[in-house]
Amino acid sequence: MTGKVTVSKIGYTFPLYQYLFTSGVYSNQTNKDFTGNLNTYTITATKTGSGTMTPSGNTTVNYGSGVSYSFAASTGYYIKDVKVNGTSVGAVSNYTFSNVTANKTLSVEFAINTYTITATKTGMGTMTPSGISTINLGSGITYTFTPSTGSHIKNVKVNGTSIGVVTSYSFTNVTSNQTISVEFELNTYTIYATKTGSGTMTPSGNTTLNYNSGITYSFTPASGYHIKDVKVDEMSVGAVTSYSFSHVASNHILEVEFAINDYITVNSSLLTFGLPAGTQSFTVSSNVNWTITKDVSWITVTPTSGSNNATITVSCTRLNLEERTGTITITGGGITKTVSVYQGNYAQ
Repeated sequence: MTGKVTVSKIGYTFPLYQYLFTSGVYSNQTNKDFTGNLNTYTITATKTGSGTMTPSGNTTVNYGSGVSYSFAASTGYYIKDVKVNGTSVGAVSNYTFSNVTANKTLSVEFAINTYTITATKTGMGTMTPSGISTINLGSGITYTFTPSTGSHIKNVKVNGTSIGVVTSYSFTNVTSNQTISVEFELNTYTIYATKTGSGTMTPSGNTTLNYNSGITYSFTPASGYHIKDVKVDEMSVGAVTSYSFSHVASNHILEVEFAINDYITVNSSLLTFGLPAGTQSFTVSSNVNWTITKDVSWITVTPTSGSNNATITVSCTRLNLEERTGTITITGGGITKTVSVYQGNYAQ
């Protein structure tokens, strides 16, 4: 073979006849320069999700040249990742191939925006769902609130603003992060405590209690008084000195009645008469029924029975002897009082 022959060049491909010449088949040719075909390569570009890739599809580029791609996410979407030849190059908005010498692949992944609903609760009850929920742009989610036994929903807030006492709430067409909170509170109940008469009830007045809690009341009569009766929700529990409520789950009424002790008093313990017949009186003060008896016949008492307060008239006949005595007895309510009667010459 003679002459100048060029048989290879980086980035080019030569037709078959050129190969035959250079291999000696056409060795009588001299000074032959060959011009080959420039190599080309394919960039296979794909995308997933909602957005655009420019250029799109497969692109053919010459050896040593390049091409730039740009990526634009649709509204509500973002670029999640870009991969070149299967390897991530991050969430970039463009990518350039330069000095291409081989086939390439390019992929971009668009993902829908997501937002978090941060849900919290205080007190005894359940929120469904609970914790942090992630939802896609434009979607929604519903929360329900259920208080535990003995509790109630006190308040629900969305993004810090109260929406009142509701049992559920729905987010719709979400386009930003949100917060929701529910406050559960124990039920409270009132003990309405009252007293009549002279004495003390501890504690006194109305008392507010939490669900399932308890309280003890004590009753102390004043001097000269006693506990007549204690009633709980209008039912007598007797003349007790204390009463306890436990596991309270409703309102209650507590009443204690103090009553003055039974008494009989007289304003004189001795009546004196002279020899002539005469009449005197004394008073009875009492809060019980009473009767009066005498132990001698020469004394007359009027009245001989009664209740509460009365004036008692006592008469005696003329004395023929030197002196004599008698006793008037007042009884009632287990109490006895006496008045002595003396008649004698010295009393004239």
